[in-house]
Amino acid sequence: MFRLITRILGALAVLAGGFVATLYFLGDFEPKSSGNVDPRCAGGQRTTIAKPIPAELGFAFIVSLPALESVSDSNSAPSRSKLMLCENGSVLGPAHSLHDDIRNQGRGRYSHWAGHLLFSASDNSDPNKNQRTYFFVLQP
Repeated sequence: MFRLITRILGALAVLAGGFVATLYFLGDFEPKSSGNVDPRCAGGQRTTIAKPIPAELGFAFIVSLPALESVSDSNSAPSRSKLMLCENGSVLGPAHSLHDDIRNQGRGRYSHWAGHLLFSASDNSDPNKNQRTYFFVLQP
């Protein structure tokens, strides 16, 4: 009898785990945030990215930052930018990502290049619809 109960409980645990995983990957379940803000996102001057954010290609969205062109990455300085992108207080990245990787793989990759910020949400969702706040901080 004990074996039967153990097997039933095990099967129920597997089903529940599969259900939660399915909801997560479909985007209908989001674990509750602990409310902790990464200290790197908390320091410095924050600039919130205004919505709507124009879609580019694939998972990429683009923001024009002409005032920051002189400190953005370029062909001659591919890792110059000190811009740190945050999503609800969590650092996204990697920074300085290839644009095709942002478009095709997403998952929080971003690039501050030639006066523009090309980025993707951490879960590849649409930042205009996912109820998250995006902002950047310029690190010293």
